[in-house]
Amino acid sequence: MKRRVDILLAVAGLFLLSPVFILIALIIKLDDGGPIIFKQYRLGKYKRPFLINKFRTMQDGKITRAGQWLRTSGLDELPQIVNILKGDMSVVGPRPLTHDDIQRIGWDKRYYIARWHIKPGITGLAQLYAGRSVHHSWLYDKTYLKNQSFLLDSKIIILTLFMNILGKRRVRTWLYKRNNVSVNWTRWAILFAARRVRPMPQTLEDSSHYPWSAALARSLAIFQLGESGGGTVIDQANSSPLHGISPAYCKSVEWFVDEEHRHADILACCVKSLGGQCIKHNWTAKLFVFGRRLMGLRLKVLVLLAAEVVGICYYKLLAMRLPEGQVRDLLDELAKDEEAHLKFHSDFLRLYTQGTLPGIFFRLIWRIVTYAAAIMVSIDHRHALKQMDIPLKLVWQRWMFLVRETENQITTQKPNYQFLQQVNIDYQLYTIK
Repeated sequence: MKRRVDILLAVAGLFLLSPVFILIALIIKLDDGGPIIFKQYRLGKYKRPFLINKFRTMQDGKITRAGQWLRTSGLDELPQIVNILKGDMSVVGPRPLTHDDIQRIGWDKRYYIARWHIKPGITGLAQLYAGRSVHHSWLYDKTYLKNQSFLLDSKIIILTLFMNILGKRRVRTWLYKRNNVSVNWTRWAILFAARRVRPMPQTLEDSSHYPWSAALARSLAIFQLGESGGGTVIDQANSSPLHGISPAYCKSVEWFVDEEHRHADILACCVKSLGGQCIKHNWTAKLFVFGRRLMGLRLKVLVLLAAEVVGICYYKLLAMRLPEGQVRDLLDELAKDEEAHLKFHSDFLRLYTQGTLPGIFFRLIWRIVTYAAAIMVSIDHRHALKQMDIPLKLVWQRWMFLVRETENQITTQKPNYQFLQQVNIDYQLYTIK
């Protein structure tokens, strides 16, 4: 089917663009009098070499005046229509490279062999988002290999036409910054790096003599199990072609997961102090892990964000109802960490929720996920809440306030997170003196 579409588009392109071909040929000739067509060997499907056709844009190693315009608009690629008719190329596919190119960037290794299982294209995801890095180019190629379809090809072709009309720079600027939101991930990497040196608590005081110790120990053991995972999000961040992701973000995610593991160790200490034992299995933890493994990066971060909201709400309520001591101080520390995690994940999701339709879609999924999480927390931790004299109605009120305010911060371009200060003030009302 794809070959038939390629032939149809190539024939239509030759017929409709023949005046453009003639005009460009005249411009090149009048500009410097040199050859019109540039030919070079490139590697096609299964690394078979073929001669690619392009309008010549250079003379004696320098870009010509006509060549500058042709490259900016992408019209220098038009003669590759002939390569499509010959079967060397497709309309959409990975960028055709020379043998020297693949050796220089290291794509001659077996790891990249899947890239050569389809024909190269005049345009493609990597061509649309060109100019970022070799790593991103490979991720775009891999994404196309995994998701290639008629619909995706149609989107790429339409964007390419816009590039030919409006220019590459203008369209790429829109692709990179279409939501007018950017995040300084280096700042987050520095923050997480600074917090990595915090010491772990040593032996905690015995807190097993309280009436609620057993119920609280069981509750914290469930949270401890949930804080122990998260490794798959690191792999997805490192391999994601999403715009807005940088090496600094990937490193921040890695250190975020390390911080979550630190939380698991702290909670294990609290469970032991309360006279309980850590658990290896729990139905909500299994459901949480199973769901995250099926999700893409954006949905996975959304679920992680819902978990941060749960942590802030629950840890703060528990800390405010506990007597002064080490366990209370540690839960308060965890809640403060979760506030930073909430901001971190919100910054990521804000990149993809600007605009009417993305905003509506986010709000719908966010409400579904957060309501489901609230129900699971209410079921799993009802005994601890009852023993600690924390009304379920209060939990829902605090929970829904956090959910709504977090949602509003994500769908705005300039968040302020002042609601977290109000949260801390409100929780003081339930502190045991």
